[in-house]
Amino acid sequence: MNLEDKILQIPIEETISKYVKLKRFGSGLKACCPFHNENTPSFNVSNSKGIYKCFGCGEGGNAIKFVMKYENMTFPEALKHLAEMHGLEYVDYKPKNDAERAAELRQESMRILLEDATRIFHSKLGHQDAITFLEDRGISPVTAEIFQLGYCPTGYSFHDLHYDADLLRETQLEFDRGCRFQGRFIFPIHDYAGAGKPIAFAGRTFSKSKEVAKYINSGTYSLYNKSQVLYNLNRSKDHIRKAGFAILTEGYMDVITLWQADVKNTVAASGTAFTAEQAKLLSRFTKEITVLFDGDSAGIKAFRKSLEVLIPQEFRVKVVTLPDGMDPDEYTQEYGAEQIREYLTTQSVDILDKLLSDLQNPYDIALQVDEILDLVKLMTNPLLQNVYLDELNRITNLNYSIIEKQLYK
Repeated sequence: MNLEDKILQIPIEETISKYVKLKRFGSGLKACCPFHNENTPSFNVSNSKGIYKCFGCGEGGNAIKFVMKYENMTFPEALKHLAEMHGLEYVDYKPKNDAERAAELRQESMRILLEDATRIFHSKLGHQDAITFLEDRGISPVTAEIFQLGYCPTGYSFHDLHYDADLLRETQLEFDRGCRFQGRFIFPIHDYAGAGKPIAFAGRTFSKSKEVAKYINSGTYSLYNKSQVLYNLNRSKDHIRKAGFAILTEGYMDVITLWQADVKNTVAASGTAFTAEQAKLLSRFTKEITVLFDGDSAGIKAFRKSLEVLIPQEFRVKVVTLPDGMDPDEYTQEYGAEQIREYLTTQSVDILDKLLSDLQNPYDIALQVDEILDLVKLMTNPLLQNVYLDELNRITNLNYSIIEKQLYK
């Protein structure tokens, strides 16, 4: 019996109940559908038939299709995920040779090491530097537990615990002089699939010196490429689906503070400028992004770079501009959770609508028309391009042929 058949023999309830709270209803089970918003349950699960069916949105299928839809996975990815979920042996479609089996075993060893490191760092939060940082930033013990935040003491080395030296080097945890994150507050970075497992770390210094890098991140290795990972996607993906959009921020603390303020559909680039690979990953869950970057010059530059990635991939992009150059963490700390939620709701505007509304006088027009056209040029949908060209023509009273000529210059 192949793996697919083994999975489909397991009562479908055992898979779907990992994601949805099911209630008995006659001979079957019901719930509110996880694929669309509803108040009256129309999502039905039948163990006898091995299927689910929503009579609200029409979604239906077996356990494998459910995981493919919910987790945005391919068929092989869903099989592997379900095999791990139900304790089944996963066998790829083609037999592995000795080198492939050795590489797979090595990756599993690295995952175990990273999970151990996360627990060890988290156990060090009682250090005074870590306590002060948590208190100063208003991070509650519950939030610290959710994000598995940690601390690495100065002089700490995993060699003392007899971990394999090659694995420590490969995972970027340790070099010749001990743990690379020593003396820093630790933010574990997780894979987005399933419950999310730690694959890397970011370490924040307590030093005020400009000679010391504020953050250092794990380097690229077999389990981690920072340009392909979004911080907090493992926790936020369901909230993104429910809200219908994601909030993109710059920093780890922005995400954590917003989460604590009950804004949970939030992610951040993982120690890098926002990339096309990260946008493609996010598109599995939504095609609408609200960009919430810092109001300083670096934040504005990062924001413009993110538009160059998002617009060609046909995201609908909105922007929220925080006052006085504040970042999301600072704003939430100063004004509170209710105020940041209200600000995000009332101040979120379509990026091109915002740029168009800023055209108030001839000087603004001269400076910003080219910038707007640069963004319009990135659009892959010619109908959408035409809509914005018409709107630009209406607002500026510039000759349409001049605008079009400038666009293709």
